[in-house]
Amino acid sequence: MLTSSAEVEYRSLANCVSELLWIKQLLDEVGISVSKTPVVWCDNSATVSVAENPTHHARMKHVTIDHHFVRENILAGLLQVNFVPSTQQIADVLTKPITPKHFAFFRCALRVMSFSEIEVQKSNKPGEC
Repeated sequence: MLTSSAEVEYRSLANCVSELLWIKQLLDEVGISVSKTPVVWCDNSATVSVAENPTHHARMKHVTIDHHFVRENILAGLLQVNFVPSTQQIADVLTKPITPKHFAFFRCALRVMSFSEIEVQKSNKPGEC
């Protein structure tokens, strides 16, 4: 049984890393080279700390296999795990209630335009911004 949110987040991180590496391998097999090291953004600082720290944490004893899997891939340079504050976690726009201000921020980050922005863009002459 998982005893902390960090353990749950770490298991999710390991699943994400597994999917990420599978997609990277699939792209390689079809001839698409990924030149940059993939970055996984996590909004749980304890999880990021465990991923970055090579020392096994006693509180995380239930996630030993996941810990080794994630750590090995970080040390091999196959990915990075970075912290992102919850207020800037783009995935939250799809899963959590947010304010209109945050919705506008996330919409912009996802490069999704509002209807009014589309209309303004349509009315501009070619070559104008």
